[in-house]
Amino acid sequence: MSWEPVHDGLQLVITGVSHLILRGGTGAALMASARYTYTLIFSYCHDLRLEDLTLGHTDAAEWVGGDLRLEGSSDMWIEGCQLFGSGVMGLDLEGCSGVTALRSTIRDCTVRALNASGVANLRLERVELTVNQSWPLV
Repeated sequence: MSWEPVHDGLQLVITGVSHLILRGGTGAALMASARYTYTLIFSYCHDLRLEDLTLGHTDAAEWVGGDLRLEGSSDMWIEGCQLFGSGVMGLDLEGCSGVTALRSTIRDCTVRALNASGVANLRLERVELTVNQSWPLV
């Protein structure tokens, strides 16, 4: 785990982790106060489950940052999560494979709800994209 400096603060980056489950509960949230950060980044991780988590920002941004970014990772499972208020991007995927998102919501983004570049085997089921301000959403 490391803190990476960005324009107006630090963003949390988790690198090289395998077989990890992060499970929230009622009221569990990870919030970023810096506007131009990602709330959470997983880089080169494998077999990760995020369940019932809320990831967001306290203030919106307009040109960089987001809620959840997965890069170079595989076998990722996102279920029952709320991604919101990033101002930019809800879910940002780059160079990933085997990403599944179920029963989750991506809301209140200003640029894009979902970005997927170089992604193989992406499955979205009952993922609600709502109150996002810009088009295209994906």
